[in-house]
Amino acid sequence: MYGITYDAIGIYHNGTVSLLEGDNCTVFDIDFNTGTVTLDSKYDTSRFLSYVDLMIGDSEEVRQYNIERL
Repeated sequence: MYGITYDAIGIYHNGTVSLLEGDNCTVFDIDFNTGTVTLDSKYDTSRFLSYVDLMIGDSEEVRQYNIERL
């Protein structure tokens, strides 16, 4: 785009292409009717909060699983 070369693999979804280069994600909006590509957003994925997958329930097995995850 505009003479800039990206060394990344793009993923197309719902009218946008997302490129992940290291910790940086660049999102482009694609208009297939006009052929226009515009920069939608850029963000640093290293700043995202991590998540923990927990189970729902109150059994001892669920409690132990959740404690191990935390």
